[in-house]
Amino acid sequence: MLLTITRITPLCVGQVVAWHRPYCVDLEESTFSHLRSFLERYCDGINSEVPPLPFPSSREHHNFLKLCLRLLSNHLALALAGGVATSILGRQARPLRNLLFRLMDSSVPDEIQEAVIETLSVGATMLLPPLRERMELLHSLLPQGPDRWESLSKGQRMQLDIILTSLQDHTHVASLLGFSCPPEAPEALASSCGLDPSYGAPGTNPDTHLAEILMKTLLRNLGFYTDQAFGELEKNSDKLLQGTSSSDSSQPAHLHELLCSLQKQLLAYCHINCVTEVRRHTGILPHQLCY
Repeated sequence: MLLTITRITPLCVGQVVAWHRPYCVDLEESTFSHLRSFLERYCDGINSEVPPLPFPSSREHHNFLKLCLRLLSNHLALALAGGVATSILGRQARPLRNLLFRLMDSSVPDEIQEAVIETLSVGATMLLPPLRERMELLHSLLPQGPDRWESLSKGQRMQLDIILTSLQDHTHVASLLGFSCPPEAPEALASSCGLDPSYGAPGTNPDTHLAEILMKTLLRNLGFYTDQAFGELEKNSDKLLQGTSSSDSSQPAHLHELLCSLQKQLLAYCHINCVTEVRRHTGILPHQLCY
């Protein structure tokens, strides 16, 4: 059914992905727009006893959604293999990202949730926002109190893990601190990402305000988690071998690694620059290093 509504066309990508071609349509933004429209339209009432038209049964309805997700996953993989990952999604990246993470938090059949997870694992780097916006999104997702880890939904935790993983690159960390231009937004592209033209330019003062807020939030979260871990250890010291800690309440991976990377980049910047420049940016360090 799904292939009857798609137009099969050859793709100008390498032979390495030629075997995917029978399952793909045009590799352009409009294709992702159509797939998103199908998913948004037919995901409503996914658990309804009466399937939406034109599906005669819930089974065919769910199978259609699963095939749409597989098509989306295939096209994301092809975009990555073809070297057009940074431009092909265009304005579809944000709504697709919101849709997929919303499905993660919805009550959907297991086969559809597995397809969503597979799609996110394939296209995570393409669906993420630009670096500066990513940092703001990370700050909004990080819990602001000691009892907030449990309040994060499954989709929020997965999004948090994906963002933290994407920030492990040292060039990204330097860009977060304003010491260089984001890799995905050099020169003219920086303006389209909402960056100041002088962002990361030589001789300019890096704007560390957002990075400082993020580092403090990371530090607070590590402190909350450490206090909680010590409390659990003290309370369950006689049950240590039973493993009483719940994986749902554990902190996302890479939280400590990101904080350490930010601190090391800041120390390195202070080390290689003149004293006057160092004094402007070492205000962040005392609170970080004395913890």
